[in-house]
Amino acid sequence: MDPAAWAALGGLGTAVVTTAGGYFATRTRVKVEDVATVQADLDEAREDLKAERAAWEADRDAMRDRAAAERQAMEERHAQDLESHQRRVRMLEEMLAERDRAITKLDRVVLALRAYVARLSSMLVSHDVTPPPRPAEVDE
Repeated sequence: MDPAAWAALGGLGTAVVTTAGGYFATRTRVKVEDVATVQADLDEAREDLKAERAAWEADRDAMRDRAAAERQAMEERHAQDLESHQRRVRMLEEMLAERDRAITKLDRVVLALRAYVARLSSMLVSHDVTPPPRPAEVDE
């Protein structure tokens, strides 16, 4: 073969090897850039996850605090309502006891007056005086 053909073939081989090397170097750089991009996206996603988890925990804690405050307020309202009802029950029991005492006192007065009327009636009869007729309400 002639030296010019060999030189042409050597130039062609060099061009092919250079092109292939350039292609693979570019592909490797693109892959490295893709890996770096994916790694950056992964790091960003991990940071987002950490931030979301912290926000979730803060919301959960706030909700727990609100629930505790609402439960305490509800318990205080119920305690006030119970105290109010207990005061009302005590007041009504006192009113009932007072009425019972008044009725007992009136019963004693009625019995004493009936005994007095009976004695007066017997004294009138013993002195030959006719007592007036008894009202119907006395026997009720």
